[in-house]
Amino acid sequence: MKIALASSSCHKTPPDAYGSEVTTWYLAEELAKRGHEVHLFAAEGSRTPPGGALYTMPLNLLDATPEKLSALQNLYRISHCDLVHDASSSHAFADASHDIGHDKHLATINGISFLTPRCKHNVVVLSEAARQAALHGTPAWGLDYPKMVTNPGTLPDGVVVHYGTDTEFYNMGDHLGDYVIYIGRPHLSKGVHLIIEIAKKMPEQEFILAWRAEYPEHLEYEAKYISDVSDMGNVQIVQIPRENHHEMKRELYRQAKAFLQPTVYLEAFGLTAIEALACGTPVILANKGSAPEIVRQGETGFLCSTLEEYCEAIRSIRTIDNYRCRDDAVERFDKSVMCARYLYLYGKVLEGREW
Repeated sequence: MKIALASSSCHKTPPDAYGSEVTTWYLAEELAKRGHEVHLFAAEGSRTPPGGALYTMPLNLLDATPEKLSALQNLYRISHCDLVHDASSSHAFADASHDIGHDKHLATINGISFLTPRCKHNVVVLSEAARQAALHGTPAWGLDYPKMVTNPGTLPDGVVVHYGTDTEFYNMGDHLGDYVIYIGRPHLSKGVHLIIEIAKKMPEQEFILAWRAEYPEHLEYEAKYISDVSDMGNVQIVQIPRENHHEMKRELYRQAKAFLQPTVYLEAFGLTAIEALACGTPVILANKGSAPEIVRQGETGFLCSTLEEYCEAIRSIRTIDNYRCRDDAVERFDKSVMCARYLYLYGKVLEGREW
């Protein structure tokens, strides 16, 4: 099969640091491994899929329109591909492919947001939580649903495909460290302020906040958090460098007793959570959004709603079997599982089925 796979142009694919573009790369790798020819449309500096082709995108897809991309699609001969999989920010690829008579396409929404333009059908979402948000009109940030959605009648039919990760790279550690790790953006939405409050209630417990601040807003929050923990001896802030970013992340997971992320918004999926599980690290997440689809309560971690519950979860974390966490991640969240699910959907699209 010849597949046109459109990634975001926000970061290169795979990204140096973080971003959903890494899952697009995992999918491209797995498809190539199965003998498919992948034509990847991504930001400058991206990798070429094995046995496939790379076309760099000179524009931000958030600002793209189907009209602007029609000529671009013809230029890169997308019409000669068997199928178009649009995982970009705007889904302009899927819309434009329909405009030039190529109706074999599907689109992935990488989040819980219903900004327009959006693909009119064959929509894939990252979790049942994301599907329900579309069904009930509950965007992650609490914005008014009718103002955000162009085609509300089709979004509830979105098919769920969870993110996958590289469980060979993110592998089992010895978990000799006694620290609780947070890896993610320095941002209010991720609940970093709640981690600091939890740390105040547990002065005997070590916490590590690890990130790479990429944008001005992140730098502002980072400065605030550095100030907030300046007199707290049990909280350490670690900068993850661009070089060997993923290797450092992996080592932090593999030594930690737990991964903590008390997210305050409806997160469509937690990529760092499944990376931690793949390393055998139990996860403690906010009981909202996609978290109940990731955590097996009391088996691979804990779901919490209050500061007291987070504290109790940390105290109880050694009751979780590290190997159980690892096995569950390999079984449910390996990139090969994600690829198999997409191949099943590709088959439906090629048969002319729609959802």
